[in-house]
Formats: sequence, structure tokens, C-alpha cells
Amino acid sequence: MHTHFLGLLLLASISLPAAGQQKPTALPLTTAPAASWQASVAIHPKNPQNIVVATSPGSVYYTMDGGNSWKQTGNVPAVGEQGDTQLLSDGHGTFYYFQTNGPGITSCFTSRDGQIWEPATSVPMGANKRNERVGVTADAKGSLYLTYTQFDAYPSEDDACRSSIWMTKSSNGKKWSTPKEISQTPGRCNDVRRAASGSLAAIAADGKSYVAWLTGQTIFMDRSFDGSMWLSNDITITRLKAEPFYSEPTLLVDRAKGPRMGSLYMSWADTRSGKDDADIWFIRSTNYGDNWTSPQRINDDAAGQQYQPAMAVDPTTGVIYVLYFDRRESEGEGLATAVYLAWSDDGGNNFHNKKISTESFLGETALPERGYTGLAVQKGIIAAVWVQDLDGKPAVFTATTTQDALGVKQIATK
Repeated sequence: MHTHFLGLLLLASISLPAAGQQKPTALPLTTAPAASWQASVAIHPKNPQNIVVATSPGSVYYTMDGGNSWKQTGNVPAVGEQGDTQLLSDGHGTFYYFQTNGPGITSCFTSRDGQIWEPATSVPMGANKRNERVGVTADAKGSLYLTYTQFDAYPSEDDACRSSIWMTKSSNGKKWSTPKEISQTPGRCNDVRRAASGSLAAIAADGKSYVAWLTGQTIFMDRSFDGSMWLSNDITITRLKAEPFYSEPTLLVDRAKGPRMGSLYMSWADTRSGKDDADIWFIRSTNYGDNWTSPQRINDDAAGQQYQPAMAVDPTTGVIYVLYFDRRESEGEGLATAVYLAWSDDGGNNFHNKKISTESFLGETALPERGYTGLAVQKGIIAAVWVQDLDGKPAVFTATTTQDALGVKQIATK
């Protein structure tokens, strides 16, 4: 898969060797510049058979039968040739699709089922700034929280040029609050690995708000217990062992009713096991981010590259799921890549791993940091999406399975 390739996307539903498997399907998608392939997925909370997939730039697909058949939406225009693609459900039955074009203008589309989308509204961001790397989440009431990186200028060789994390909120995707700066630790503008990036908000059921991001290979977090007053200093979580591969962090909060409600979960990929051994890591906090567990490796191979994790927590059961690329079948420096799904039913104490792709494919030489995997979970339905090579062309694949098909055990309560 090569990001300079101008090619045909394919959306394919992969059958799983378990109960509830689907018939394989492949849908030809629109030809588009592959400057920055990204894919995202969301599930309707009241009808988990209604799943929506979005790819960059400006392509949206939906299924009403749990992934057995897909159709493309025709009324979502592309706002630019490249940029971030984010898709989510608010928990009450509305889908939101966000596009960010190259200069950093984000548009928000809304739909009830992924078939018909309302005209886009613009999300206000800093004027005369470069705004990129958007992350979006929704709280239990359906309000939206959009975080992003703001560059004074980009690219810039000026050492004084700053990048920082900002956030804006909306109750309906149409009217947005005045953006607020969240980070205190400045990032650079002339080096992506020293920039503030990869931000994502996590909102607990009681409204406690958290935002995590990466600056200079250090994962930081800020929080607010009342939704308005944020800490005056960034909380340092951990530093990545980032050469040569790493990923931006994903922060989620457990909103399922039970003893782990309110726990914070974080995952990422880095090479702390060795320069040529990238792994997927997991930590959690049960005291609002004051303290975190030691990094725990999720993948269960002896040695090999794992990268680009996407994480989701089932809001009804609290089961944690992590999707990632895996090269355990490669020999030496080979690029034979598969897709694995890991899950934990005990709050992250133990993870189980299962290969969900049917055939290996040629992976990237330079591993992508973000956007090539996506994951959504609702009521035991798991929908995964990823970007891979298919016969020398970029392709988007999706696989849908269930908690029962994976053999997830009874949820632990202690």
C-alpha cells in the first residue's frame, strides 16, 4: 500500500471462522487521491445491525444487516483531497461524520442511519492557524467533544513556533463552543514527532472529562471534574520508546454499569521491547488518572511487529477490544501483515488474541501512525475496519463479528 498511489478502493467484509460468520462481499468504491487513507466505523446504539463506515476523502458506506451487504451514500461531498476522517454515533441514534481538509477546516455531517446526510456545518477553529489531527468523542448525554492540534504555522522552521491541543464542544454538531486550549506543554511545528498530536477526549458517565495526547514522545493528560475547570499542569503518563515505530495513544473510559465504571484505559504501540519488536501496550487507571498500571503487552506472539492499534469499550458490558496490524508471520524483515483482534473481559488484566483477516497482505515499509484502523462496539457487536494493500492498490476492509462468536466469557465482576 503506497500513499502516493492513485487507485481504486475496495470495501470487503471478511467472513470469520466462527458462529455468525458472514458471506464475503466486495464493493467497488470511488477512485480518489490516496494522499492520506483513513477509515472509521460506527454502530447505531439502538440497532447494532446498522453500521456505517467512512473513508477519506468523502466516502461513506452503510449496512442495515450487520455487514452482509453494503451500500454507498451519495450525498456526502469531499471537503478536500486529504485530511482526517472521523465517524461516531452519539449513543442516541445520530451518526456524525467529520472531515478535515488539508488547511485544517473541519466539516460535520449528521445522519440518522448513514443513508441520508444533512448538509455540513463548519467547526470553529483558530483563525489564521493550521488545525489538524482531529479526534472526536461523545458523552453519555450525546454531546460532542472535538479535540485537535493547532499549529501557529505548519511547516515552520521557527523554533518559537508552537503546536498545542484545543477542544470545542457541541450538543448537536451544528453549534460549537469557543475553542479552549487544553495543553500547557508546547509542541514544535517543524518536527511531527515533537508536535502536540493524537488528542482524544474521554468522558465518564458522571461527566468527568479527560483528554490525552502525545508531545515529544511523551503521553500527557489533562482533566476536568466539572467540565470547565481544567488542571493548570499537564499530567505525564508515560514516555514512548519510539524508534523506529510508534503510534499515538487512545484514551477511553468505562461507562458500563459495574465495579469498573469510571476506569480509564489507554493503548498505543511502541518498541520498548526492542528496536525491531513493536508491540501493543495497555495501561489503566482507577483513580482518575492519578496513578496508572505498568504497561502490559496485549499481543501474544513470541516476536514480531504489531502496530496501529484501535481500541473500543462496549458501553453495555465493559469488554475492552483492541484491533491491530500483526507481522508475526513474517520472516526476517518481511512485510507479510495480518489483522488481529484482542479483547479483555476483566478490565485489562488479561487479553485474548484472534486473527480476523483471512489472508496476509503487503504492509507499509514505514508504519502508519494513525487512521489505518478503526473499531466500534455496541451490545456485543464488534465492527472493525482497516486499510491494506490489495493487488497493489489501497483497499478498505471491514469485518463484523459478535461477542459470542469470539467466545468472550461471562463478564467478570471483581
